[in-house]
Amino acid sequence: MSTMLEEAEIALARAELHVIEARGRLSDQRAKIDRLKGSGEDALEAEQTLGLFEAYLFIMERHRDFLLRSQRRPAPATPT
Repeated sequence: MSTMLEEAEIALARAELHVIEARGRLSDQRAKIDRLKGSGEDALEAEQTLGLFEAYLFIMERHRDFLLRSQRRPAPATPT
């Protein structure tokens, strides 16, 4: 059975993975925009999607940072 600490570490690892994946999507989307513009095509929709990806990354980074801060706090004392 997992302890609360192990569960918190798993949640943090998942959050970090989501951040890494989102950064990859941002990179891919920027490359797509460059290709579209380079070929003279309209990139407006791709740029709007990039904005959504950036907002999503911001939220995921804040969640990850929250998990990090939560792990650093001492556990509340339990009554005996």
